[in-house]
Amino acid sequence: MTETYRDSTVLRIDVRQEGAGLRTARAFVREHLEARGVDRDRMDDALIVAGELLGNAVRHGQSEAGFCVLHLHCTTQEVRITVSDFGSGFRLAEIRPVGSLRGESRVGGFGIPLVKTLCSRAEWTSSEAGTSAEAVVSLDPAQNIAPVGLPLDFLGLCEEDAAWLLGTPDAPGPERELVPIGLG
Repeated sequence: MTETYRDSTVLRIDVRQEGAGLRTARAFVREHLEARGVDRDRMDDALIVAGELLGNAVRHGQSEAGFCVLHLHCTTQEVRITVSDFGSGFRLAEIRPVGSLRGESRVGGFGIPLVKTLCSRAEWTSSEAGTSAEAVVSLDPAQNIAPVGLPLDFLGLCEEDAAWLLGTPDAPGPERELVPIGLG
């Protein structure tokens, strides 16, 4: 559902925790931001943030309702992304460190730091009724929050891998193969 007010719009989506809910929500967010004329870099930031917040709500929210809610409020100055679930809630202090093992085969903990890096503001409120995350992506290029290069340890890369990914002169030769790392 989309509502328009003067210079802003609000997109509200109920995202199912099963099937193609996340993929569909990301497509709606992209279409909404494109229709608003959001530039590519800011759109990418907003899509990453929305994806991380939705992914966390679906993966960790443990909502018996079977869905979470995305609100996307877009003005000429910012995109405010709010995701709410109906799970048991959590405390930020209880989140395991970045890069810690989650289960037997997944390393996690990158989502919240990534959101904080891309946003001018990010807040989480949690109670027994669920968790709500609100993040603001500035649309002003002069207000770019994200650093040009994220810290290597944040991404789990050594200097050689980072040089190769960035295409710098010291990059390893073409025999190296890119192995995708999972963030989230």
